[in-house]
Amino acid sequence: MAGVKPNFIIAMYCLSILLIRPSFLNAAIIGLLSGAICQLFPGTPYLNFASELVGALVMYFLLCIPVNIGFGKLDLKPIVTTFLSTLASGFTFIAILNLAFLSGANVKTPVFAAFLVIIFGTATINSILVQALYLPLKAALVKDRK
Repeated sequence: MAGVKPNFIIAMYCLSILLIRPSFLNAAIIGLLSGAICQLFPGTPYLNFASELVGALVMYFLLCIPVNIGFGKLDLKPIVTTFLSTLASGFTFIAILNLAFLSGANVKTPVFAAFLVIIFGTATINSILVQALYLPLKAALVKDRK
């Protein structure tokens, strides 16, 4: 659908950071490892190291903000933080891609408006996916710790 699909790597590092609440350094490592995994798939090499690092760190910092987002018992922090983290990753990716293009690198830059549709669409799908998985996984982790 117009290039819009979930980015499971982003969704999974957002979910893991939500569930385990790592330190800053460990969140950065999660982001860098996610970028390394992206290197196994076709695409623009190396850009994901920076974009996934930024996405993971945005997720970390958003979770440091002591605010409750939700209605009653429904916690909406997963959907909001994943959406914003995916946007941060996507905009970092496109910014670096455009900088590389402007510096003379042989890279293809998509039309910015089309890329906006992909970034926002992916952020929407990722955030819904993480929200749906968060509560059952959190409950399973709580049961495991007892």
